[in-house]
Amino acid sequence: TVNAPPVTISIAPNAPTINQGGTVQFVPTIGNTSNLNVTYAVTEAGGGTITAGGLYTAPLTAGTFHVVVTSVADNTKTATATVTVSSASGGASGTIRSVKGKGK
Repeated sequence: TVNAPPVTISIAPNAPTINQGGTVQFVPTIGNTSNLNVTYAVTEAGGGTITAGGLYTAPLTAGTFHVVVTSVADNTKTATATVTVSSASGGASGTIRSVKGKGK
């Protein structure tokens, strides 16, 4: 019998930095299999959410979180992205407004 080469998997971007509540689209690359299906998971509880299509939404907490993509063809093959979520800066465009009373 001929042994098939092992399934390979990678994820891009592998180390993004985004703002709290921001999003990033992950794209997996799978090799040595015709089954290109993957599953995604966020390792840390409260570390944000990810859709089945790889769209990650950061939590409203700064920190370092990990997104793991797993090959459906061989669930022992995974790739991990390290996401750095930074504090939202005060320069957010139009999302933070101070409210002041009108003087007479």
